Amino acid sequence: MKKCILLFSIAMFITSCAFTDQQKAEKAVKEYILSSLTNPKSYESVSFSKVKPCTLDFSNTKVGESMFNLLESELSNMEASGSHIYDAQYYKDKSDFENKEKEYGNSSLSKGWMVTHKYRGTNGYGAVITEEKVFYLSSTFNCEYSK
Repeated sequence: MKKCILLFSIAMFITSCAFTDQQKAEKAVKEYILSSLTNPKSYESVSFSKVKPCTLDFSNTKVGESMFNLLESELSNMEASGSHIYDAQYYKDKSDFENKEKEYGNSSLSKGWMVTHKYRGTNGYGAVITEEKVFYLSSTFNCEYSK
């Protein structure tokens, strides 16, 4: 009987130490905000919504955004020069972007989490601001982007 109680106690201890999806999301969002605030010491959490599963938009991920910015740059170079020198490279990169986007959408990478977070902090002038943003996290709870 004592062995059963001991085993049950150990099992309860181990399972109670695991973080929930909500806790993982909140931790990732807080780390993301603290790394981007002008004054991280001023950060004050107000509220979090429940974490929900979602599909991530490739063009907003770090890889997708850099590819999209490259396309925008090439397009503006084409328009500014009035030349068609950049056409081939632009259309190749556009095709690469579309293929990568399709590949991403069909993979498990597009599966993630979303959570809304309301928080306070000070801006560069020292004024207290309140923000409410939706944060999109990868399936491994890395913050990909916010809106």
